[in-house]
Amino acid sequence: MEILSIIVSWPEDVITFFVLLVTLVSAYSFKENKYINKWASIILFTIIFAIPFNVFDVFYDEFNLYLIMLIGCGLLYALLFVNYDLKNVMTTFVSCLFTFVSIKGCIGILFSLMLSSYVSQYSFNFFSALLYYLAIIAVSAFYKRHALKSTSVQPYSYWFFMFLAPVLIYTADRLQILSYFSIWGSYRVQSFYGLLQEFVLCFLIVLVYYLSYLMIRNFDHFMEVSMLNQRQALQLEHLERSAALVEQLHRDKHEMKNLFFYLQAELQLKKYDDLETFVEHNLSQRYDRLEEFNTGNKFVDYLLTQKANEAKDSNIKFMADVQLPPEISIEENDLCSLLMNLMDNAIDACRKEKNGDIQLQIHTDSQYLYISIKNCSSVDVLKSNPLLITSKKDSGNHGIGMRVIRSIVTKYQGYFQNHWENGLYVVDIMLTL
Repeated sequence: MEILSIIVSWPEDVITFFVLLVTLVSAYSFKENKYINKWASIILFTIIFAIPFNVFDVFYDEFNLYLIMLIGCGLLYALLFVNYDLKNVMTTFVSCLFTFVSIKGCIGILFSLMLSSYVSQYSFNFFSALLYYLAIIAVSAFYKRHALKSTSVQPYSYWFFMFLAPVLIYTADRLQILSYFSIWGSYRVQSFYGLLQEFVLCFLIVLVYYLSYLMIRNFDHFMEVSMLNQRQALQLEHLERSAALVEQLHRDKHEMKNLFFYLQAELQLKKYDDLETFVEHNLSQRYDRLEEFNTGNKFVDYLLTQKANEAKDSNIKFMADVQLPPEISIEENDLCSLLMNLMDNAIDACRKEKNGDIQLQIHTDSQYLYISIKNCSSVDVLKSNPLLITSKKDSGNHGIGMRVIRSIVTKYQGYFQNHWENGLYVVDIMLTL
């Protein structure tokens, strides 16, 4: 039993780190490369962690140093080998780590209360280590199943809370232990109160993580519903405009006869100036409303037609250079939501200017879709409002446009850049096809 105890309990810290790395690559995905595979990278980093840890442990025997080394090595591994956003990965890593720590505390106190008087120290170490390994494997499966994967971009305040919550919970528990020690002069390992406190610590850390998981899922659902609502609103607006155009055509049909006689009379009377004025100011404006786009994508044509007419209603100049294949790998719902929000933002900004002007360029190559939109802006909005927070009164129903844009860019592993130059606010987007 002495030999088994040494074999099982000696590499406990190293196995903990190994399980943490396995949890990360299982919950997210491994960043494939030609130099090293998944398991080789995990073993390599476990060795990298184990060698300096054993050296420091001999000289310092400091648990906080152990935690710092775990987080530092985990951060380095996530940067090099985990193919997902670092904030998602490290939030999972830190929560899982402190859950392991609290489980270790629960098992230690539980075995001290139940077995310390009946078994040898070697048996105690063996069974407690064995139960600890089984527990962290189960917890690892939980974190793997509830990875913080997201199709949208959450506010940084969400991630700040989710990352710090387990750290603050653990810190508060350690401070409570110190206060207990300072008052009573002894540690509460042998008490049921200590067992209950460790259990509550573990429960709170897992609960906060699970609530974070639900929060991300609900936020993704909210963004998806918002995009669907925008598409439905666009379709409704298009139907209304189409109905208005049909009604206008019916009126034009009835007016055609009178128009024909009027033009004929003007020609017979040789009133060419009056005729030119009539054609320029009456007919051209009427048929300008029938402007349509032919980009190669039917639904994008509808959207741009709608937004171009909306811009003209507000006396905003609109120029577009759009070349799209009939079919692209980007979902139609995402593409239309992206363009709709870009156009809405540009139109809203131009309504505040004396001479509104919008320029839109869209084209593709074999790998990427490129979108660039410019609108006139007399002030640098990124200086006065760097986060582009909506100024509308109904901020609950407005101001999500930029979130939708960034979420779609993230979904397609794209690139987003916005800047102000020479009186123009410019947004450049690149999406992977």
